Amino acid sequence: MDRGFFWIGIVDGFIRYNVGTLWRTAYSLGANQIFTVNARYTHQESDTIGAWQYVPLVRYRDMEDLIDHFPMDTALVGIEQHGKALEEFEHPPRAVYLLGAEDVGMARHDRELCDTIVRLAKHLTDTGSDPI
Repeated sequence: MDRGFFWIGIVDGFIRYNVGTLWRTAYSLGANQIFTVNARYTHQESDTIGAWQYVPLVRYRDMEDLIDHFPMDTALVGIEQHGKALEEFEHPPRAVYLLGAEDVGMARHDRELCDTIVRLAKHLTDTGSDPI
């Protein structure tokens, strides 16, 4: 029986509608929690399926606050364009997945806190063609 867990969240996010997208995605993938770190929006209004009833949203002041609340032996996995290919990545049993801000990505300091960085999509140079 798999007894691991994962959280997914965004650091420095500023588009409030993206939290609803994050919530719906987390619910669909079976995440245990979503979170924001240093959110730059005032409220959220786009959770169209009511995922808030099943997946809690926790707000952290900064990265140190987030890491201070990690359960024991939890990996911090950054999601960025220039990381290891998702297809080659072995998901840890206890993980926190961190997305960067919509406008500037993840700050260097935040990337340095990550145990690893992965990318969700192939680079255009990996396939030699445009994505579908």
